[in-house]
Amino acid sequence: MRPREGAEIVSASHNQPKSELDWGGNLPAIPSKTGVFWPSIAVGIVCALFGFYLILTPVPRVTNAITTAATPEPSQTNPSRDPASTQDARVLRCGFVDSKDSTFALGMEEFAKGVSQRTNGELVIELLPGGLVDGRKLAERELVEAVKNRELAMALSTTSPLSNFNHDLDIFDLPLLFTGFTHVDTVLDGPVGEKLLNSLRNHNLQGLGYMEVGFRIFSSSIPLPDYESFHGKKLRVMQSVTLSRFVKAIGGDPVPAPVNKIYLMGKEGYIDGAGRTYPTYWDFHLYDVHRFISETRHAYSVKMILINNELFEDLSPRFQSALRESAQAASTLQRKKQREADQSVKKMALKEGIKIFELTDVDRKKFVAASVELYDEYRKNQSRSILEEVEKAAKSNP
Repeated sequence: MRPREGAEIVSASHNQPKSELDWGGNLPAIPSKTGVFWPSIAVGIVCALFGFYLILTPVPRVTNAITTAATPEPSQTNPSRDPASTQDARVLRCGFVDSKDSTFALGMEEFAKGVSQRTNGELVIELLPGGLVDGRKLAERELVEAVKNRELAMALSTTSPLSNFNHDLDIFDLPLLFTGFTHVDTVLDGPVGEKLLNSLRNHNLQGLGYMEVGFRIFSSSIPLPDYESFHGKKLRVMQSVTLSRFVKAIGGDPVPAPVNKIYLMGKEGYIDGAGRTYPTYWDFHLYDVHRFISETRHAYSVKMILINNELFEDLSPRFQSALRESAQAASTLQRKKQREADQSVKKMALKEGIKIFELTDVDRKKFVAASVELYDEYRKNQSRSILEEVEKAAKSNP
């Protein structure tokens, strides 16, 4: 598979001048004479009475987070909708920013399917990919706020925005923490992972499971083969305080930005490199502007499946178990697919002629040494026990 020539990138903002409107030419002609007729007066009275009726009649409040639908219709974007169901179904709407072709969409479809099967179609997950909710395109932080306020039942969000609510989740932004996928699985599927899923309850959010973003690399327009080459370079990072400080610690200039801005920033020379994963390198056509990759694997990122906590506690224990079990099954599938995509993109990049630099042990030790202060601060200000448990898991999973 080769990248398409002239990949089209649609910018989120357009500075187009507004055209002047010809107001006079669009107005209807004013009649030369006007007459007053009793029928017109009668119609006016009826309209006025109807208007008063509408004003005085209370309007029922609509809650978008959860609805009840009798016998849900099958939908391509909602694999959980079971046409064979003859019972009323509770519908939980779930938003996520990723495209319907991503491994995250695949994982969420598996989650929705599992919930429907485990509840015999009584609980339905309505998937909203691309961040599109009620005609608006929302970023992850906005989706999380919507769930928090019960304007939306569920969302899938990277943990970096969630760390604004609980800094214990900064653990996933600490550089060079995880030694490999076995270490990752031990942490996510163990006591630490469970503790972090429950860490947002004070903010009316409950975690159900994880989906993998993966180990981060740096794609760049110039070669960054070793530790010293990062000094003085403008490097895009996720909107994370910890990762911004990491870039400063290695001598770089951090540029926090969402992933969909990287292509334009790289094309215009605003950044020298960008922290990202292999799958997003290909998905966003960055091979057009970044012909080099430094395989730093400097951070491991995950997304969390979230539900409004009040809503979750109102559900029956059977529904709660169905949600948790389905999230775990979906997580297992999505992690497998994401890791396959990681290796597949690396092979395609090499075939395309992208130069990939792998860190030497000497350079890796320099990156680790630059991160010591971040570890000390997490240990002091966030959770010493969580960090110790993660580090202990690394020793048992070399």
